[in-house]
This record gives sequence, structure tokens and C-alpha cells, in this order.
Amino acid sequence: MPSTLKGRRYARDGALAIGGGLGPYVRALRDAAPVATTLRVPAGTDATALVARTLALDPSVPLVAGGGALAMEMIRVNHYGPDADPAVVARSVAALGTALSE
Repeated sequence: MPSTLKGRRYARDGALAIGGGLGPYVRALRDAAPVATTLRVPAGTDATALVARTLALDPSVPLVAGGGALAMEMIRVNHYGPDADPAVVARSVAALGTALSE
């Protein structure tokens, strides 16, 4: 399985393991992009603020809040190029979970 597809599965599975309302924005894995995973944040959570808190914990993780109308509810975990490494995805999800619990 190509690294980008592994990253997609790791990001989705990691978000679901964190729980608390964090989960895949695109529900069906077959419909999800291979190079980035979009996550829906829990109700009442500001995605932009959550990404800022996460990046304060680990500025190297490839996370970005959604743009425009999705800036409040969606996070993108990139997993392509040098970030197509399961360890990078795991570190991203772990930092996101820590920031979410603060």
C-alpha cells in the first residue's frame, strides 16, 4: 500500500481512537483523498483554534484548519511527500489529541 494511503488510514483511525467527536469529515474511506485526511472537530470546537494549539505543541506537524466556511469545523492532516510517513501522521494525531484534551 502506498504511503499516502497508509497515512489516510492512520489519520482516520487515530482520530476515531481519540474520540470525543473528532472523526473523518469524509465518512467513506473510498471517497477520501489519498494525500490528506479531513477531520471534523467536535461540536463547539473551533478548528482554527485547535490547530493553533496543536502547532504550539508541535510546530512540525502538517495540520491546517479548513478554509472559508469550513475554517470552524474542519482540519486537514497532510500525508504526502515527506509527510507520507506513518510516524509523521501518528505524531500529528497524537498532538491533535493532546491539544483537544487541554
